[in-house]
Amino acid sequence: MRRPPGLAAKTVAVTFATVVIILTIVFIVLIVEARDRMRDVETAKLDASSRIFNLFEDRRDKDQLATTATLAETPTLKAAFDTYVTEARLGSTDDRLQAQQTVTRELEKLATVTSASVLAILDRDSRVFASAGSARQQWPPNQKVSLSMREPSTFHAVAMVPAGVFRVSGAPLQLDNRDVGTLVLGTSLDDTYARVLADLSGADIVITADHKVVRRTVPQEVTRDL
Repeated sequence: MRRPPGLAAKTVAVTFATVVIILTIVFIVLIVEARDRMRDVETAKLDASSRIFNLFEDRRDKDQLATTATLAETPTLKAAFDTYVTEARLGSTDDRLQAQQTVTRELEKLATVTSASVLAILDRDSRVFASAGSARQQWPPNQKVSLSMREPSTFHAVAMVPAGVFRVSGAPLQLDNRDVGTLVLGTSLDDTYARVLADLSGADIVITADHKVVRRTVPQEVTRDL
C-alpha cells in the first residue's frame, strides 16, 4: 500500500511553488521596469535629436527658401509659363498641351541643379500644373496638394500628397506683377531622409505630420507616448 507524502515533502512542495511564484513575479516586474527604462532612454534621445533636427532644418530651410525664390525668377521658366497662359487663352488644346510640356522641360532643367526630391508649379487651387525631379511621379498633373500653410510671399510648409509627405519651400510665380501660381521645392520625408537625420544627430528619429508618425527609426512602442 502506497504511503501518502509526509509533512516534509508537502512543505518542500509548497516552498518550491511559492519560490517559483515569487521569482515569476520578480521576473515580470524586472521586464516591465527594463521596458520602461528603455522607453525613457529612447524618449530622451528623441528630445535631443529633435533639437538637432530643428537646428539642421533651420539652416536647410534658409538655403532652400533662397533657392526657391531664385528659381521662381528664372527668365526661361517665366517665359515658358507666359506662353502657356497665352495659349490657354487663345490657342488650341494641342497648343496648350505643347506649352505645358515646355514648362515641364524647363522645370526638369532646373531640377537638375537642386538636391530636392521635387520641383513643381501649383496653381491657385494648390493643384499640380507641372513637376520634375526624382519624386515627380508622386506629383502628377492636377494632383491636389495639401499644404500646412501657403503665403503670398515665400514660405515653408509640409505638403501631403497621396503617395507621401514632403517638406517644401514655396515662392510666388509672377507674370506682369500678377501671381499666376506657386513654385515649390520639396524634400521627401521618406526612410532615407530619416536615416540621414539619424546619422547626423547620432540618435533615433521620429517624423510626424498632421499628428501622425510618418517615418521612424525607433520601435513602434516608443512612439506611442509621442
